[in-house]
Amino acid sequence: MKNKKGISLVMLVVTIIVMIILASAIIFVSSDTTNNAKIASFVSDLTTIEDMVEEYYLNNVGLSTNMEGVLPEGYIQLEYLESTGLQIQYIDTNVKITTTMTIKTQFKFFIGYSGIIGGFMMSDSGYPGVVLSCNTTRIGYRFGGTSWNNFANIDNEIHNAILSYRNIVFDEISYSTTETESWTDNPYSLYLFTANKLGSPHSNLQKSRIYYYKIYDNNSLIRNFIPCKNSLGILGMYDTVNDIFYTNAGEGSFIAGNIISSSNIEIPLPVDEEETIYNKSTLIALVTKGGSVLSEEISANGDDDNLFYVIDLEKLPIDSINSGKKEYGDNDIYVVSSENHNVYYVQGEKIAGQYYFSLSQRLTGNSKVDSNNTADSSTISIVNSTSSIKLSKSTNNWTNDLTINVSADLGTGETLTASVAGVSIGSVGSTINLDEVLASNSSASDAFYAEASTKTVTVQKIKDGNVVAEATISASNLDTLNGTISSVTATHTNSGNYIISNISGYTDVGGSDVKELRVVYTKKSDDSAYYDNLPETITSQYVYNSGKTASPGIIKLPSDVKEYVIVFVDNAGNISEPKIIQIA
Repeated sequence: MKNKKGISLVMLVVTIIVMIILASAIIFVSSDTTNNAKIASFVSDLTTIEDMVEEYYLNNVGLSTNMEGVLPEGYIQLEYLESTGLQIQYIDTNVKITTTMTIKTQFKFFIGYSGIIGGFMMSDSGYPGVVLSCNTTRIGYRFGGTSWNNFANIDNEIHNAILSYRNIVFDEISYSTTETESWTDNPYSLYLFTANKLGSPHSNLQKSRIYYYKIYDNNSLIRNFIPCKNSLGILGMYDTVNDIFYTNAGEGSFIAGNIISSSNIEIPLPVDEEETIYNKSTLIALVTKGGSVLSEEISANGDDDNLFYVIDLEKLPIDSINSGKKEYGDNDIYVVSSENHNVYYVQGEKIAGQYYFSLSQRLTGNSKVDSNNTADSSTISIVNSTSSIKLSKSTNNWTNDLTINVSADLGTGETLTASVAGVSIGSVGSTINLDEVLASNSSASDAFYAEASTKTVTVQKIKDGNVVAEATISASNLDTLNGTISSVTATHTNSGNYIISNISGYTDVGGSDVKELRVVYTKKSDDSAYYDNLPETITSQYVYNSGKTASPGIIKLPSDVKEYVIVFVDNAGNISEPKIIQIA
């Protein structure tokens, strides 16, 4: 009996264990099924919203940070530009002011600082000349008078002014002078943020802020300067009349105002009337759990520098989604990134202990990096996931300076070697400066640029002469080659107020394609130098630093230009050799 009881007890214990295992398996399968269903539902919701937003975007004028869409693609409008007061920043308008012209501007001066909004001076004393300026306490102007007429105290406020011959309208109050000082031949163009004094920027440091600046000649608008930055982040003023981007011709850099995104701009997406625009940091501040994950997803999706607009689901024809309506908290919202149109659920979805916010690569397996902004969407490419080698790039964007980061667990006797496009470059450490490798190894460079598919880096772990692990990454976003300009030609059409130059024949050889042109005017129609301070030799770097920015293909030139020099800038930042072009 004891043996039977013992056997029965053992069988009972075994039966209980089996039942527990089966129950656990059922729970595990049930949990796995639930997680899969949550993932499928979350992916479906985000996909539905992204498709709807993209359809809305395509059928309307699109997300825009440009007031009324006045700036061309690649330029972002800013609230203002500001000179620092520490160095001399200025913009040459290339306009020689006459007594028939009028200037309209919105500006700000700062108590305790001298400042100039714009001006020129034909003598050391300042007249004849035009200037809107301040000393450390008072605001004044000169336009057709021998005196600097001050009329208001500096108050750190934004003001509007209209300057014309012998008169200024300051915040709708008119001030005139009885002095008469005219000129018939003005050799000096007007500068912004300082004054053009006898052909050079005024030597005094100035601090001022410009929101817009317009120049009229006989009531015809000839310059409309809008503060902005281009796709490379370079600050300047875009003239919408002549489609020319004017950059700092002086020292240092301007201070940039906020990107224009205020309520006076219609955002062509269904959004709430409350504050609905965030940047990355203010968006993450809404998150109570998983903020670091959201930050990583924003970076992985290529949205670090985007703005984020709240989507009002009530205004989209979507009935199947219940979240995103602030019913579960202030962060129960969906937002869309301004440039790439990626949608995020800011409260996040917790699945199997992990937070997810977007259709990121970690959720779907597909990269969300916008192919328009990047050359290669692959951040890490691992040939063997058990190889203990990880490769990553310093950037996915087009660049001429790329670093490959190498992470590997090395045991005793193990070393790392690398090859570029199949060409061995020997032993490597934790980083590979790929642009430097190509500059010093012509065989690797030739193989690398043979075709896009050969732009790869492979790292191998070697032990006792054998390959024990290997990882490969694409480096297709690296371009260190300048384009060729030997076949560049230009045709010119005179339209009266300006000359249209149609430029063609540039050949990109590195893969990143041309981004923009830089232009320096060198000769006038009478063969005199266009600027007094032009260097004897016009280098590529000089044109890049001092030239005006133009879109590839078409340039609008002032009507008095006879000769100009151009360089091409590609998306990776390479600058071509200069090309001198004469207008017949």
